[in-house]
Amino acid sequence: IGRLFKEQTGETFSEYLNLIRISRAKQLLADTHAQIIEIALECGYNNVTYFNRVFKKITGLSPGDYRKKKHRNIDINR
Repeated sequence: IGRLFKEQTGETFSEYLNLIRISRAKQLLADTHAQIIEIALECGYNNVTYFNRVFKKITGLSPGDYRKKKHRNIDINR
């Protein structure tokens, strides 16, 4: 199944799942004041260090830096 998934999508199921999870995490970081560990857990990551690593690999920013950037942009746009 994994091989078929990669053939059809061009990415592994794990990569796809991480993209979905990090997309949700980005939304929570931008729209809530929940702690990063709470967001990691809600998005399916039991290890916050691993969550931070995956988040940075996908977005280029740490979760904290992403939140700061999003909140600065919201303040500027008001």
